[in-house]
Amino acid sequence: MAIVTIYGASGMTVQVTVQGARMQTLASSYAEQIKYALYDGRCTLLDLVVGENNEPMDQDLLVQGAITTGGAFALSGNYTNLVVGAQAEQDGGKGPFVKPLVIVPPLSSPVTVNGAGMTGSSLSILAGNTAGVSFYAGSYDGKFVSTMGNNLFNAQGQKGDWTIATGDGDDTIIGSDGVNNIRAGDGSNLIQLGAGANFVASEGKDTIDGVENSSDTVTILGGNSIVNLQSNSLIVDAALTGSQISVGVNSTIFGGTGSTV
Repeated sequence: MAIVTIYGASGMTVQVTVQGARMQTLASSYAEQIKYALYDGRCTLLDLVVGENNEPMDQDLLVQGAITTGGAFALSGNYTNLVVGAQAEQDGGKGPFVKPLVIVPPLSSPVTVNGAGMTGSSLSILAGNTAGVSFYAGSYDGKFVSTMGNNLFNAQGQKGDWTIATGDGDDTIIGSDGVNNIRAGDGSNLIQLGAGANFVASEGKDTIDGVENSSDTVTILGGNSIVNLQSNSLIVDAALTGSQISVGVNSTIFGGTGSTV
């Protein structure tokens, strides 16, 4: 495991524990975005509290909210970034390049975030919580990266485009009706696709359900999955163990080792 440090408000940092190279790359990319926005002086950092959190609509290009305790949170306004992790202090230096004083244990209390009240065009989320994060999206684009725990991402009925990546927990992902790029980790994941364009890389023992009037492309990497898609679907079965696959008309399946179609 590795630690990625995100800069927060009032001399505080947020530590996100990551497992594996893929999660570390995604978390480090988020950290770099915050670091250089701070360096350029175009970033506002806010500590969020349980309950309602209204972003003050200032003119900064980047507004990050930080959650370091368990509980239920609601966001409204123009947040652009959200980080969920363990709180740590800085080493006493100043500026965006200070290091954390000590490594702290990961956040281990459930977090629920209602983002339906957001008014911005996009939201980038990085979370590291052993107890998992439940996030409810609004009608905007975004990226949801959760490095650990059993997570819920719910964009049902929303129109935004999302990139969703999770670690090795047992996650539930409910896609939007926009464009979804989904890569869940090695777990038993439930993935429900919306009526948009969906691209899924399945690494775990997953159950994936599609709907009519969508365009679905699923690559099976882990195997032992159940994939139920509708018309106009594409499945690439690259796993070494079989899965149960069903598709509608005008669909294509490539590969497959011991899969049942």
